[in-house]
Amino acid sequence: ELPDPLMRQMLWHSLWESVVDGKLSARAFLELALTHLPREKEALIVSLVSRRLVDPSGRRLSAVKFLDADSRKLYRAKLEALARTTMMNATPGSDRQIAWFVTYLDAATTPEANRWLEALLARKSRIPGLRLSQNRRWSLLQTLARNGASSAGPLIERAIIAPGAGTASRE
Repeated sequence: ELPDPLMRQMLWHSLWESVVDGKLSARAFLELALTHLPREKEALIVSLVSRRLVDPSGRRLSAVKFLDADSRKLYRAKLEALARTTMMNATPGSDRQIAWFVTYLDAATTPEANRWLEALLARKSRIPGLRLSQNRRWSLLQTLARNGASSAGPLIERAIIAPGAGTASRE
């Protein structure tokens, strides 16, 4: 355990550079993150490391990009489950909870994730302390669309046609 946040951030950065340089496997980096990142108290470090783990757009280099298709699917599911659990256990409304929310959206690919995102949009489920603002609701819709969820199109259409009602309403 390193008490200094700057030192921890530098360590994570060095580990990532080792992956890029081929000195550390992406799998080892992912395992380290799955083990140690949930204990990280600094939201900025959670955000920075999470962005190195998975990039849903595919535009940035990420650890899962270095894996074969089966391993990629496995580690995204592991990260998805970890992010949801850690987000739900984080201090309600904290920056750390928000960082894990973003990580969850980035990693979410499973049918279970799609169902939960749909439940959040329909207000049948909630994240204690996290207000689902308009922007966050659009992020949920983008994740569903990226995942090819059949519900995404109708939900987006409803949000565009009636932005003050249903899934896109403000809380």
